[in-house]
Amino acid sequence: MVKISVIIPVYNVENYLKDCLNSIVSQSLSDIEIICVNDGSVDNSLDILKEYAAKDNRFVILNQENSGQGIARNRALDIVKGKYIAFVDPDDWLEDCALEDLYNFAERNEADVVQFDFKNFDDTFKDSKEVHLADILKKIYKSDFSNLKEFNWRDFKDICLQNLDLRAWTRFYRNDFVKKYNLKFAMTRRAEDHLFVIGAILAADKIYYYNKCFYNYRIRMSSTVNTKSKDNFQIFANIDGIKNLIVSYGLYGQLENEFEVYKRTILEWHCKQTLPEDFDKYMDMCKQYLSEKSIKIMIKNLNRKRSFLENIFSLKNKRENGVKSKIITILGFSFPLSRK
Repeated sequence: MVKISVIIPVYNVENYLKDCLNSIVSQSLSDIEIICVNDGSVDNSLDILKEYAAKDNRFVILNQENSGQGIARNRALDIVKGKYIAFVDPDDWLEDCALEDLYNFAERNEADVVQFDFKNFDDTFKDSKEVHLADILKKIYKSDFSNLKEFNWRDFKDICLQNLDLRAWTRFYRNDFVKKYNLKFAMTRRAEDHLFVIGAILAADKIYYYNKCFYNYRIRMSSTVNTKSKDNFQIFANIDGIKNLIVSYGLYGQLENEFEVYKRTILEWHCKQTLPEDFDKYMDMCKQYLSEKSIKIMIKNLNRKRSFLENIFSLKNKRENGVKSKIITILGFSFPLSRK
């Protein structure tokens, strides 16, 4: 058994893929396997994978028709041999010591799940900002969490379906734990991480927190998360899957209110990714999934409009994917000015 299986779904990322792979092959811990699932790329991504695999026998390459990251990751999960599992997106990269430090930390604590910190890298302005779970919790609860070592969902019940971060790559997982609870990604192209991560959060007796930035998350405007698409309607199937998961854990009664807030938050966010011609249909679907109160809150948030003066000229801070930028608006046209 190798120590760690690194899973990378790959789709049309030829401009970033080498940075990602170089950060993995150069890890201080060498006892790893690197499972890359080529998700029907039509650029040079597959050729790059083959180039690396020809020089490094730790690579395993799987090919599939373009089906999305969820299905790609599930295929990799079916064949992993590592004691632990790490997920990396193909346009991101790891710090050199990431896997060794996480492995040793997990071993010392006999951890099923380790949550760690990361850096947001703004691909436009070419700078990074650290994101620490302890800081996020401090803002929410107005308390010092710098000494936080372990927790479970009950410790942060009101935010456990939102603010604990629902991206798979922010955690390190014991393979036996993943198999025990049959954790899988949603077979969709939108927010497919949430089913897997929420399952892990709710199943873990303890989530150990390693307050160190191991991961570099590249924020780029052409990524899937920033692209409008009809695939956006798949978010409703994700919500159904998460509800079924919570029910199967016998926790729906305890988490019904938190789940309602999760639904409203995720549907409001994905509304921005909906094609204009699909907006009315999307809102009709939302009304089937949300309470009347939640719909009113969502509509109120969506209908916030800038004043006439603001449309002529304004300079504001805007948060997008956790990154603050200064946005200048002149005669109704908005442009990023700088990153804050």
